[in-house]
Amino acid sequence: MKPPIYIYEPGDLTVFASLDDALSHIEPVDVYENRYAGYDGEGRLLHLSARDKTFRYPITVTPEDVPTHQDDLRNLLVPFLARLGVAQETLTDATLDELFTLSLPYKFEIKLWPKWLRRWL
Repeated sequence: MKPPIYIYEPGDLTVFASLDDALSHIEPVDVYENRYAGYDGEGRLLHLSARDKTFRYPITVTPEDVPTHQDDLRNLLVPFLARLGVAQETLTDATLDELFTLSLPYKFEIKLWPKWLRRWL
């Protein structure tokens, strides 16, 4: 799998710098109920699965062997970037790699507890 990782939930596309970042954000209950579609930085569909709705078991990610969902990802990225103010002319002519680059400034940032606070948790 090649980053960035894109997780689509109807009406929302989230960009993650890595698969670990994506997995730390998405919830097993939503994966279990098939609410997400995942893609990597090559347009490869990521099959997400959860054994149950709880956090007891990890979310499993199985990428497709050959990236065949570039058009699907493009159809998600163009409106996402347009809503963020990227010019339509730029989006119309952009390659998928250029769309990936345009999306990176909008990646989801994982916030960790400050080190001094972790010892109290």
